[in-house]
Amino acid sequence: MRSLLTVDALDQLARGDSPVHRLEPRAKLLVMVLFLLCVVSFDPHAVSGLLPWLFFPVVLVTRAGIPARWVLRRLWVLAPFPLLVGLFNPLLDTQPMLLLDGLTIGGGWFSWLSILLRFLLAMSVLLVLVATTSLPELGRAAERLGTPRIFVTQILLMYRYLFVLTDEAERMARARDLRSFGGHGRGWSIYARLVGHLLLRAVGRAERIHQAMLCRGFKGTFPTTRASRLQAGDWTFLVGWSLVFVAVRFLNPVERLGAWIIGSGA
Repeated sequence: MRSLLTVDALDQLARGDSPVHRLEPRAKLLVMVLFLLCVVSFDPHAVSGLLPWLFFPVVLVTRAGIPARWVLRRLWVLAPFPLLVGLFNPLLDTQPMLLLDGLTIGGGWFSWLSILLRFLLAMSVLLVLVATTSLPELGRAAERLGTPRIFVTQILLMYRYLFVLTDEAERMARARDLRSFGGHGRGWSIYARLVGHLLLRAVGRAERIHQAMLCRGFKGTFPTTRASRLQAGDWTFLVGWSLVFVAVRFLNPVERLGAWIIGSGA
């Protein structure tokens, strides 16, 4: 239930008003995709090259007015996944890559840290995207960019029925609490029955809603009265950040700066 409330909180955040919220969804979606492609294109052991990319999500969070604590809390909840993915890298990849005061650091530690950085970068920009753009807007943007219509429709229907399912679950939980005197009616068998009844209610409710949609002329798409276009600010955001990403990816400023510092010290 708490995860469903998180979805509703994201929907509330997406209704905000900021320079990032006002950007056309297609511009945001294209920039995010290019950002992710650049991040995943680095070498598996890359660490220093990923550091400059932290600038982009920081700018987005600041400009969108999203509380940094909200983003960090979501990243913390998801952090166990990348930690477990690279848990055995230091044991499997022992090839020496750095000698620090007599201590040899293997490549597995760098690949593990690289996984964590990629996760931080990818999830932070995705959180900003869903916190500044509603799912229906993202679906329409993806469809206009060439995503199959049937796929977009399925995602939007799942999103809408998620809240219907939440309402049904809340009513059933309230009815169970009213009938649970002295702690009775809270065993695993009761929960199993509730899940079964919830499934049956959800199927029946979905059939009634589908019939109502067909009666109102639903033909597989969700019509919209707003025809959004890319404005000058959208093009500036799209082209400007795209050039920055390409430059940072191929020029590698951290490596150049490190080589310059070493050369100056020598």
